[in-house]
Order: sequence, then C-alpha cells, then structure tokens
Amino acid sequence: MAASVKVNVTPYQVLWTLIFWTTFLPLTVLLTPLLILAHYIPFIERLYYSIVITLMFNCFIVKTLEEKIRKDIFKEINETNETNPNLKILEVGPGTGINFPFYPSGSVITTLELNPFLHTQLDRLKKKHSNLTIDNMLVGNIEDVGDLIQDNSFDVVVGTHLFCCVKNKNKGLKEVFRILKPGGKFFVYENSFFSLRSNPVLRIIQEFNTIFHRFFYHGS
Repeated sequence: MAASVKVNVTPYQVLWTLIFWTTFLPLTVLLTPLLILAHYIPFIERLYYSIVITLMFNCFIVKTLEEKIRKDIFKEINETNETNPNLKILEVGPGTGINFPFYPSGSVITTLELNPFLHTQLDRLKKKHSNLTIDNMLVGNIEDVGDLIQDNSFDVVVGTHLFCCVKNKNKGLKEVFRILKPGGKFFVYENSFFSLRSNPVLRIIQEFNTIFHRFFYHGS
C-alpha cells in the first residue's frame, strides 16, 4: 500500500496577512539590529532564535488561531495510533515544538529542524511531554536527508507551515515519501497562495512574506 497525504490549508489567509503586517513585521524590523549582530556573535544568535522567536511563535494570537486546526490534524494521527500503537513519527521543521501537546501518548518522535538553536527549546520539551519518546533530534533540511534517514523509516511524517519555506518542494516531497513506510501517512498543514490573477495584491504580499520568513526565521 502506497503512502498517503493529508493536506490542511490555512483558512485564515487574510487574517494572517493582517496579523503579519500589524504585529510580526513591525516587531521583527525593530529586532533587525539584533539579527545583524546574531550573524557575527554566536551568543546573540542563540538568544535571538531560542528566546525571541520562541516567544513570537508561542504567543496567544498564534495558538488561538491554530489550535482547532492542529487538533483536527492530530485527531487523525491519534486514530492511526489506535491501530498502530507507538507510532514512529518524524516532524519536519518543529520550530518551538508547538505540535508536541497533540501527539498520541507513546509516540516515538524524531525531529528534523534546520535551525540548530531551536533544539535547546525542543530538548526542554522532553521533560514536559514525558508521555512521548523523543528518539532523535536531527539538524537538517528535508531536501537533503539521504545521509540522515533511511528508506521506509517512519509511520507518519508531519509538516506544519513547512513547504512555504522549502526551496525545492519536489525534492522535499520525494524525500518524504522515501522515508515513509509503505502505507505511511504524511500530514501537511500549509499556507495556500492566492492566485495572482484573482488577488494580485495579497499574492505579492505572500511572496514577500516568504522571502522575509527565510531571512528572519531561518527558512531554507
């Protein structure tokens, strides 16, 4: 049986755009000097990614907007867990670990995070979520994990707000299906792009957001 994909698309595109331009963008611009220093001073870099980004992406607005969607996604993962206890799960781009509270108890989780400074935050979650087994925390990019992860390794792969920041999406998807076991599932929660023809203004804003995100938040 081939692996399958479950895609969830963010239904709050206009709202997210407004939040970005009124909250995240001004705050990040204010933090630009800190980010510039972070490129040259390891301590500042660790501070920026481990504290500032953690606070921004665990804020009340983000959690409130996305909690129901994440619950819906992980409800299906929990149903999968009923027929296959102790699921082996790979989460790609876990960031600050916002998905951890939703994983089925007993899951064996491997994380693949490009930003090494967020691993400190993920490591703290081991104690908080003792019902989960955090098996391995890898530093890498889903586009190039051939040396890190073998074929047919995981029952489930999870990616939330991931592929909007992956340069070579086709290569990334091929890697996902390579590492999934036969019959495995790939759960994707992703932003959707507006059509350039139907809504050119918001599409241009989204393209800018993608570039902005890669620079400030360590996207690929």
